[in-house]
Amino acid sequence: MNQISRPLLLAMVLLVCSGLSWSQATQPLLSESFEAGQSLPNGWTLQTWQPDVSRAEVQAGAAADGQQMLHINSSKPNHARVNYTVPVQANQIYLLQAKVKARGANADKLAAVIGVEGVYDASETVRDDQQWQLRELYIKSNDAESMTLLFGLGHFGNENQGDAWFDAISLTQVDAIPAGAKVIELPRKQAEQTQQANAAPPSLAESGKATPWLTVIGAALVLSVLIVAGAFALARRHQGANQ
Repeated sequence: MNQISRPLLLAMVLLVCSGLSWSQATQPLLSESFEAGQSLPNGWTLQTWQPDVSRAEVQAGAAADGQQMLHINSSKPNHARVNYTVPVQANQIYLLQAKVKARGANADKLAAVIGVEGVYDASETVRDDQQWQLRELYIKSNDAESMTLLFGLGHFGNENQGDAWFDAISLTQVDAIPAGAKVIELPRKQAEQTQQANAAPPSLAESGKATPWLTVIGAALVLSVLIVAGAFALARRHQGANQ
């Protein structure tokens, strides 16, 4: 009996340990359904391109998860989004998911989207409120240490109006990206430094030549020295002749 129970016990222990390991590996870094209160959760902030046009709130109703959801309204075309910043590890892959609805947006611009602040690309847009639609976005962190998630109505260069709702938001670190998935990459720090270096004006040593105004000043100084020296020489000659 003991000889049979020991292998079974060992197998059960291994199964439990592997289950715990899997649970820890797939535990979301962010899970938000806006059920904790009537206002935006701590750290969630509204950002807009045009002031006094858009608002964001936690709204009660037929949510995707629970009884409340994030609601954004813009009375005029605007780029309005609610941001939340999370720490990330370098060279990892993250999956951002959210249930999304929208209503009243113009058809020629992006409506409700999820994305990352500072990255032009975003998820596929949602335009109607017939049912909640799942949007997924795979994010390559590159060398970033944090990223600011956005849940927006309209986007960069795609100002829009109407209403957008978001719920059941999660961010999870994953091992791979499935074929056909929507993928964005966070900007690399080295690329930003290179762009800044290229944008900086070259120094005189780097350019190998002085600027025009420095050339003029230098010529004027040389001419002044020659004039003073000539005047001094003439004065000495005149003094010698008088003697």
